Amino acid sequence: MSAACGTCGAAAVVQWRRAKGNTGDTEPVFGCADHALTPDLASQLHEASCKGPGKGGSCSCTPRSDADRFDTPRGPARRLPPGW
Repeated sequence: MSAACGTCGAAAVVQWRRAKGNTGDTEPVFGCADHALTPDLASQLHEASCKGPGKGGSCSCTPRSDADRFDTPRGPARRLPPGW
């Protein structure tokens, strides 16, 4: 699986989920080592309006902690952010 960071287009190393409006559906969002959420935040379901990671691996919403954990994209080894 080859995925690109939603912020800069670099190779993704983490995936998180964002709600799609009020439909109950979700969409995957990918982040590179420079634009990745913290592991705890990446394991949660984020609001549809969430803009993703800011400084320090935080985000612009209050994610729900009841989401399933998701795997990172598979492929060659990549540089991970501190704490991963």
